[in-house]
Amino acid sequence: MSAELLDAAVRTPEQLRQVDARRRLVELATVVR
Repeated sequence: MSAELLDAAVRTPEQLRQVDARRRLVELATVVR
C-alpha cells in the first residue's frame, strides 16, 4: 500500500471518501495480481 495514501492531508468528508476509494482500488489491484 502506498504510504502517500496513509499520509494524505484530509480536511473534508469528501476528501476522506476519495482517499478511501483510492486505497480500496490499490488493495484490490494488489490482490488480483
